[in-house]
Amino acid sequence: VGYSQLLAEPDIPTSEEELHEYRLAIDNNSFLLKHTINNILTATMLGKSNITPQMEIIRLNDFIGPESNFGKDIIDKNQMQLGPGPVDLDVRADATLLTRVLENLLINASNFSNGSEPILMGWRECKEDGYSAEIWVQDNGIGIKPEYQNLIFDKFFKADSFTAGCGLGLYICKSFTELMGGKITCESIVGEGSTFKLK
Repeated sequence: VGYSQLLAEPDIPTSEEELHEYRLAIDNNSFLLKHTINNILTATMLGKSNITPQMEIIRLNDFIGPESNFGKDIIDKNQMQLGPGPVDLDVRADATLLTRVLENLLINASNFSNGSEPILMGWRECKEDGYSAEIWVQDNGIGIKPEYQNLIFDKFFKADSFTAGCGLGLYICKSFTELMGGKITCESIVGEGSTFKLK
């Protein structure tokens, strides 16, 4: 709001570089606000059990592979690195729910990284417990304290009250993953980063 008010003031001398910075701030925060509102609405729907997955066969290489540009409009394109997996690996999932899960994981990874460290997303074949594939999102950010790692998927839980969001992203990730018959886990080391694995 402050940036938009500055742009509305014609008498304040502002360079083109500053104007660009203001526009980026407005754009980024508008995206985060929309994302937060969507998460609140989704959590409300989950509480009423109004979501039924529309399962289909999804080829992961087409869905999140190099040609898909998945995630490029969510985090900085220079920060995103893809560790592609088998080109012919298929999963049975709801495309919309899977998209929301991965978007939330990428946004979290970006929020808890310093912006210069890469965020890695990839997939592999996984035959554990009847699953067919594992997708992961890995960051080199601040990590999660061991005492919080069992709480991060709880509704409204935030390890840091100063971080953007309202503590619903990982709750939605877990809920959507389980609705599709999957499982989500986290491995994290404080000061080294976190890896979220979606089976």
